[in-house]
Amino acid sequence: MKQKSKEKPKAIPAQKIKTNSWFQKNKLLVGLLVIVTLVFANSIPNKYALDDEFFTTNKNKLVERGIKAIPKIFTSRTFTTNDGEGYEYRPIVAVSFAIEHQIFGANPHVSHAISLLLYLLIAVLLYRLLQKWLGGENEWLIFFIALLFLIHPLRTEVVDNIKSRDELLSILGSLSCVWFAFRFFETGKWYYALIYPICFLLGVLSKHSSVTYLVLVPLTLYFFTKVDYKKILLSAVPLLAVVVLVSVLQRATLPHATRHMLLLENPLVGMKMTLIERTATASYVMGRYLWLHIVPHPLVYYYGFKFVPIVNWASVLPIASLLIHLALFAYALLNFKKKDPIAFGILFYLINMAAFSNLLKPAPGLMAERFTFSASIGFVLAFCFLVFRYFKIEPSAFSWNSDSKKAGYVFSGVAFLFACISISRNADWKDKLTLYQHDMQYLSESSKGNMMYANATLTLFHENTNRAVQFSQGGNTMRDSVRYYAGEAKRNLMLAQEHFRAATEITPTYSIALINLGSTYYFQNKFAEALHYSQEGLKLDPDSKEGVYNSAMAYNSLGKKDSAEMFFKRVLEINADDVNAHDQLGKCTLAKGDTATATKYYMDCIKLNPKVENAYVNAAQFFLRIRNQQGALQYTEMAAQINPRNITRMKNLAIYYQQQGNTQKANYYFQKMNEAEMRK
Repeated sequence: MKQKSKEKPKAIPAQKIKTNSWFQKNKLLVGLLVIVTLVFANSIPNKYALDDEFFTTNKNKLVERGIKAIPKIFTSRTFTTNDGEGYEYRPIVAVSFAIEHQIFGANPHVSHAISLLLYLLIAVLLYRLLQKWLGGENEWLIFFIALLFLIHPLRTEVVDNIKSRDELLSILGSLSCVWFAFRFFETGKWYYALIYPICFLLGVLSKHSSVTYLVLVPLTLYFFTKVDYKKILLSAVPLLAVVVLVSVLQRATLPHATRHMLLLENPLVGMKMTLIERTATASYVMGRYLWLHIVPHPLVYYYGFKFVPIVNWASVLPIASLLIHLALFAYALLNFKKKDPIAFGILFYLINMAAFSNLLKPAPGLMAERFTFSASIGFVLAFCFLVFRYFKIEPSAFSWNSDSKKAGYVFSGVAFLFACISISRNADWKDKLTLYQHDMQYLSESSKGNMMYANATLTLFHENTNRAVQFSQGGNTMRDSVRYYAGEAKRNLMLAQEHFRAATEITPTYSIALINLGSTYYFQNKFAEALHYSQEGLKLDPDSKEGVYNSAMAYNSLGKKDSAEMFFKRVLEINADDVNAHDQLGKCTLAKGDTATATKYYMDCIKLNPKVENAYVNAAQFFLRIRNQQGALQYTEMAAQINPRNITRMKNLAIYYQQQGNTQKANYYFQKMNEAEMRK
C-alpha cells in the first residue's frame, strides 16, 4: 500500500514590491536636484557682490519699504542712476525683493538661499519639459541634458549674483509658458490658453529678454508635437499681444527711460562704428559665447571693453565664428522638416544668442555669462544628442550595463569637470572684493574692471584706517594692531591708486576714474596732485559732484579758502542736500567768524536730511566748536536716536549723564549701549 506523499504547505505569496512608487518614477529627478544642490550649496554663505545693491540695499528705496511699496513698484522704473534717473522695468523681481525685505530684512544669505530654491524649481520645470519633448523612455538622455545645463559653469553668475534673480524669474516664466502651451494643445482645455500668456507676461515683467519666447514657443511646438502649422502660428498671437500691451503701458504710465550706456560699457554706443566693425564684432562675440560653452574659462564678472575688443573682418576670429555659425544654421535648416532634435537645439541656441550679439542692439558690457542662460538649453541638448549619435547609441536603449555606457562616461566626465569649476567659481563670488581681486588677473585691459577693483580697495583703505584709529585709542597695548591696520591701509591706498591710473590709461575719457585717482593723492596729503586730477575729471564731466567736492577739499587743504568755498557752493547747486558740503561750508564761514551763517548751514542740512545721522553729528561738532554744550548734547542725542547701534556714542552719553548726576538718563544710555553690543 502506497504511502500518501506529504503535501508541502503552500507558501504564502510575498507582497509584490511596488515598482511604480513616486521615488522609483522620479529617482533621476531626485538625483539631479541633489547634485545641483551640492554644486551650488557653497553660494549660500556668500555676501553681497556685483550690483546686488540695485535690489537689496539703500540703492533701491522702494524695495526697502517692503510690501507697502508694491503698487508704486509697478508704476516706477526699477533701477536708478546716481543722478536719480530711472531705467529698466522689472517689477516682478522688485516685488519679490520687497516681500523678502519685509519678512527677513537685508540678509544676503536668505537672498542666496532663495536664488538656489528658484534654480531648483527651474530644474524641475526643465526636466518635466524635456520629458514632454523627448518622451519618458529617454530618461537618461533627459537627465544628462538637464544635468549638464544646470551645473555648467556659465550658470554660476545667475545663481551666485543675487541681482540675477531677474534672470531666474524670467526663465521660470518663459519655461512655464512653454509648459502650459503644450498642455493647451494636449488637452484643448481653455484655461491653459489663458495661463501660458500670463506666464509669458510674468517672464517679460521680470526681464524683457523673455520676448525671444515669442518665437521659441512656436518652435518647440513644431518640433515636439503634431499640431497643425496654422495652430502653431496662432499660439504666438497671445504672446505678441502681451509684448504690445506691455510696451504701450510702459510708454503711457512710466517715466522715460534715461540710462546712457558709457563708452567703456559698450563702444558700439559711444564710438562711430562702421558697419564692418559692428558686424565683425557681433560675429566675434558670438564666437566667444560658443567657445565659453565648450571651454568655460576664464569666467569673469565683466566682459566689457577692452576685455572684449572691437574687431573688423581683417581678423581671423570673426571670420571663423561666422563660418561656424553659418554651418550650424545651414544644418538646422536642412534638417528642419525632419524635426531633428539637433536642429532644434541649434535654432534654440542661435535665436537666444542673437538677441545678445550686439548686432541688433548693443548689450550692456558687450557680453555677460547671464545672457547665455536660456540659450544653453539648446546647446546642451544638441551636444547630448551628438554624443549619442557619435557612439551610434539609441538614447532610449542607454544602459550602464551595456556598451552604451561609453556615452555615460563622457557625460559623467564633463559633468565632473563642470561641477568642480562651478563649485570653485561660487567661492569667487563671496563678496565684491574677493570677486574683483580674483578676476583682476584676466581684466588688466578692462578699464571698468580696474575701476571697480580700485573702488573696492579704496573702501578697504577707509575701513582699515578707521580700525587703526580705534585701536590707537587703546593705549600702548594696541600698538601692534595700530601698526598692522595702518600698514594695510597704506597698501590698500597704493593698490587703489595703481588701478585707478590703469583705468585712465585704458580709457583717457573716464572722468570718475581721474577724479578718484585724485582722491588717492589727497589721502597721501599730496593736495596739488589731487587738485590736478579732480580738475582733469571736471573737464570731461563738469557736473560731477565728486569732482567738484574733491576740488573743493583740495583747495581747502592748499589754503585757498575762497576757491574752496566757491566749489563747496557748487556742490550744493548740483545736490542741495549734500551733508558733507553743508558741513564744510559751515566750517568755512565759522573760520571767517560768521557764526550765524555757519549755524544756518548746519540747520539747513538737518532740514534737508532729517533721517541722516551725519547731519546731526556735524551739527553737534559745530556746537562744540562754538562752546555751546547744550546744542552739542541735543544733536548728539538726536544722532543716537537715528542710529542706536553706535556703541561709543551711547557710552559717551551714559558717562556724561552719570557725571552730571542724572542717573535715569545714564542708566537709559547704558542699557542702549548693552543692546547695541548684543546686536553686534
